[in-house]
Amino acid sequence: MPNPLSDVSSWAYVIQDMNARRIEKIGALPVDLVVVDQADRNGVAFDADDIAALKGAGDKLVLSYLSIGEAETYRPYWDPAWEDTPPAWLAAENPEWAGNIKVAYWDPDWQAIVFAMVDALVDAGFDGLYLDIVDAFWYWEDVDPGAAPGLFRERMVDFVAAIRTRAETRLAENGRAGEDF
Repeated sequence: MPNPLSDVSSWAYVIQDMNARRIEKIGALPVDLVVVDQADRNGVAFDADDIAALKGAGDKLVLSYLSIGEAETYRPYWDPAWEDTPPAWLAAENPEWAGNIKVAYWDPDWQAIVFAMVDALVDAGFDGLYLDIVDAFWYWEDVDPGAAPGLFRERMVDFVAAIRTRAETRLAENGRAGEDF
């Protein structure tokens, strides 16, 4: 069993150019935790063998990066048809990150995509998730300043809580009930 998060004193963050050689190097790092992308540079999802290699001899915690406030055009879930006919939950492209599109993260269709990714990441053996763009509520507060105070923040809190519940349910289905994720 990996060290609990509270015991982490060193960590690495590597989310680009993942391949077999880099996985081996990450496994050899003298760190307690590593955050990696969900897949290698070719979009091939990591499996249990990859996760074991990332853990290395030190059995480090391995977390998967997961953007929940933006869709990414280079992810397997991306449908090229969305470029001509975007779903209602897609908003503006992030001007600082090409290929990252703001999403209405409270929309059930977007959440279904995220939940499917959570299932796959639990199934692969990741120890947890590194959630990105949790601050997407700032964007929506600017887009809709007349919304009820705190509405977009509450929606994000609810979404993060639903992700945790989904992960716990999937852990139990995989015989890993009671593990922190």
